[in-house]
Amino acid sequence: DEYAFRAGKGDALRLVVESRSLGFPLDAAVEVVDRGGKSLKTADDAKRDDFDPSLAFDVPADGVYRVRVRDVFEQFGARHAYRLTIAERRPDFRLAVESDRFAVAAGESLRIPVNVERVEGFDGAVAVRVEGLPPNTTCAVVTSDSKGDTRSKVELVVEAASDVVARSGPIRIVGTAEIDGDKPERPAVAPNATPHVWLTVTAE
Repeated sequence: DEYAFRAGKGDALRLVVESRSLGFPLDAAVEVVDRGGKSLKTADDAKRDDFDPSLAFDVPADGVYRVRVRDVFEQFGARHAYRLTIAERRPDFRLAVESDRFAVAAGESLRIPVNVERVEGFDGAVAVRVEGLPPNTTCAVVTSDSKGDTRSKVELVVEAASDVVARSGPIRIVGTAEIDGDKPERPAVAPNATPHVWLTVTAE
């Protein structure tokens, strides 16, 4: 597939193709070409075992460019869906959890590791919290500092009171940071690419 986009000289762009992370089989590669068809930059796997490519492109001149998306093994079909994003590169962060479901019993605690990734030069602190906890369960906000042990991973501790009522439902793990005067929020994403995590609380 091929798409045209207009960009100006000096624009710092990031092109991302998502497919495997969304549950589809495409092993994508992405390429940027100029109006004459000359290849300017290509990208395949973002990193080991990550089949969704990410390409940083610094626009050399004003004009129209084209981005090409293909499957590395020339496979195609109705399930080879993908999402292509072209956006300005800005400092940002991402959160991820290793499961989309957790459980805690009355009077006990649950530890949830959260991976923190800083991208595009961001080097600030990230405050991580849980939203949507059921009654009589609590979780303190934790901070991922730009240096030290918490830079790449923090651990949330969910405490369930002894008189908690049994319940099962979705929660959200959210990070907040200050970036260029703004305070963006980013949800933690589970392996199935959903921002919603399922929490089961069992009573005594």
